[in-house]
Amino acid sequence: MAGLWQHLVPVRKQNQFFTKSLIEWLYENLVGESRTEEYSWSTLFGIAVWWVWKWRCGNIFGVNGKCRDRVKFTKDLAKEVMEAKSSLGGSNVATMRVERMVAWAALQNGWLKMKLMGHRMKIRGGPWPVGFCEMRQVIGKENLL
Repeated sequence: MAGLWQHLVPVRKQNQFFTKSLIEWLYENLVGESRTEEYSWSTLFGIAVWWVWKWRCGNIFGVNGKCRDRVKFTKDLAKEVMEAKSSLGGSNVATMRVERMVAWAALQNGWLKMKLMGHRMKIRGGPWPVGFCEMRQVIGKENLL
């Protein structure tokens, strides 16, 4: 995927682009306001990061689609996003960024949170929550913990 970045990032900025820490790299590229006539750099960067991740997962898990020119594909998507934004009247509006602190919170005493086959359940009960007896027969009590 380095080839994609080498084609997207201007040569004069490549050394700076490839030598930053991960946090600096993400922050400076997502907050940056540089623009071309077709798209903003933060839009192109965000789309490229997402597709690089998707293509990498496809390589690992063997689910790859056909994409002849990834650079053109990424630029076209960024252009399409900017066109959609401007059609909604958002091209001249400065967006306000909001920073939110997200943290994990422990459950109250007596509560158990389980995730089974993609479904989350929050159950209140004794040592073995109500409704668990059916699943216990499948996976067994010792396999839960």
